[in-house]
Amino acid sequence: MFAELRHLGGALRRVPEGAGAIGALDGDYLYFTAGAVMAPELAAAIAAAGEQVLAALAPYASGSD
Repeated sequence: MFAELRHLGGALRRVPEGAGAIGALDGDYLYFTAGAVMAPELAAAIAAAGEQVLAALAPYASGSD
């Protein structure tokens, strides 16, 4: 599993002319995780680890998904 926290801003906040459904990202940071489930018994552990990090970052959430 890996988790990444990216700092946003600059061009990612500006909505360009002709932008599609999501023309800009509203927020200061973007967080995501991914995990490779190499065995079925690892799926729950990977999901739980991602949820723990998400819970720790919850006080800083913007509310947009």
